[in-house]
Amino acid sequence: MKKSAITILALSAVMSFAMGCGRLINEGVGVVVGPRGVYSPLEPLPDAADARPLADYQRFELGHFRQDAAGGTPPALFALLPGEFARQVRQHDLPDVRGGKTAIVSGHILHYEEANIFGHAFGPVEQVVARVELTDAETGQLLAAALCIGRNEETLTSSVRDRTAGLAKAIASWIAANFH
Repeated sequence: MKKSAITILALSAVMSFAMGCGRLINEGVGVVVGPRGVYSPLEPLPDAADARPLADYQRFELGHFRQDAAGGTPPALFALLPGEFARQVRQHDLPDVRGGKTAIVSGHILHYEEANIFGHAFGPVEQVVARVELTDAETGQLLAAALCIGRNEETLTSSVRDRTAGLAKAIASWIAANFH
């Protein structure tokens, strides 16, 4: 009986250590990779002959983003989004030619979530979810819409800036997938 209790205790210690190491590895990867940005098209772009429906656009400009009805989105997100979007446009090799054919990126924040103390203990999931629309600047015609999500699951990347960077990454990835 004593031997099986020691075995169970040893196995519990090894499993706890292994789980802690897994969390540590995830935290490290999250710091290196940064926040995640994912998208899901809601209203896809019309098919183009060359499968690059946004190839004619020479500029993607950030327009207005509205807050959700609950009002839970911190004002800092709206202040940080233009800079993060510009950085992601550069990182995704999207054009930024002033005076060229322009598409306006605007949206509506549907959900904003920060981890509470319980979430930080077991690995936070923090995210911002937005419905994003892409419209032609000249005609005002809606080109497409997507659900874009900025998410971070690591304690070390737990800030409004990181969620905003994830949202900007999702938006730029969506545009790049239809441009390049």
